[in-house]
This record gives sequence, structure tokens and C-alpha cells, in this order.
Amino acid sequence: MENYVWYASYGSNINQDRFYAYIFGDIPPGGTVSEVGCRDQSLPLRAENVMIDFPMFFAKRSSRWDNKGVGFIDTTSDPERPTYGRMYLITKEQYVDVVRQENNDMMLEIDFNQLESMGEYVIDSTKMYGKVLDVGEKEGRPIYTFTHPHAIDTDERITPSITYLKVIGAGIKEAFGISTAALVDYYLLREEVAEVYSREELMEYLAN
Repeated sequence: MENYVWYASYGSNINQDRFYAYIFGDIPPGGTVSEVGCRDQSLPLRAENVMIDFPMFFAKRSSRWDNKGVGFIDTTSDPERPTYGRMYLITKEQYVDVVRQENNDMMLEIDFNQLESMGEYVIDSTKMYGKVLDVGEKEGRPIYTFTHPHAIDTDERITPSITYLKVIGAGIKEAFGISTAALVDYYLLREEVAEVYSREELMEYLAN
């Protein structure tokens, strides 16, 4: 059990079926390209909801998601603006493989000793999700996630696609049992969403 860590997703991998595509190697829901999969294709020992005390925002552009913004979290804790998450108890090797797939680079490595001592570790400063981050612990095991390796200013943030919001939203509603209205409120806290989509549009798009 010492080899296990919690991987906390705050983006599309909140959707458990999508996350499993990274384990088994498959085309995830909402995707068009098959993932490579993990070397160890064992299912997570457990999956649990988690509120991450770091605010989420949307930025950069991803070809996987209509060339629009994707989710990141700030690296400064802010308990007043928590982020919905779903965490999976997986091996360190599986965590490395998930990070590799998210960055489209199967050669990346993580120095877990440095991550444990510093609370964060930059794998590759040129990658979309090039920084791994310690966001807490449960039952003596660390909770790790990943985000952009550099600070992203507000004016660099980019509106996400409706498809992306639907995939994340389906996972949040499934895990937390919240209403569509509560999900819309959550999204509208982010300016890059609120400045493009109205409440009425989001309610219609995310209802199903």
C-alpha cells in the first residue's frame, strides 16, 4: 500500500468512464482519439469525492476540446473557492502514466521524493500539465493532481467548449448529486465562462 497515491481530477477525468480510458487505453467519452493506457491496468482500489482548496480556471487551447480552453487549478490555496474533484487510489506508476497521457509524452518521469518534500514538482515547463501538485492527504496517503507549470494571468484565460463543460459537469453531477442550476452557478464563478455563456444557455446545454 505504500506504493499507492490519490490522483485528484478536477477536469474531464471526474467522469469515471473517461478516467478508465486512461487506465485501459480506449477512446474516452467525448473524445476522438484512443488513449495509450497504463502499463498496469488494474482498477483503482477506491474512488471518492473531494473538494480541492485551489480554484479552477480555463485557459490555453486543446485540440481534444474544439481548440478551446481547458481546466487548470491555481497553485495558491483558496478555501473560499474550492474545486469539485474526484480522486482515485492508484499506484505511483499509474499516476505517472496518467500524467504522461495528459501531456502526450510517454517519456516523462516524476521525482516523488521531491514532490513529497516540496509539495510540487515541475516535470517539464513546456507541457500543458507540466506541474504535479500535492493538494492534501487522506488516510496517510498524499493527494496529487497536476496543472500548468506557469502562472496564467486572467487575460490569458480562454472560454471552454460546451462539450468540455458537459463532460466535466456529467462527472460532477454523478459524483456529488448536485442540480444543473448548482453546476451552472459553479461555472459562472469563472469570468472566462460568464463573459461568453449566459445562465439560460448553460442551463439548456447542461440539462442533459
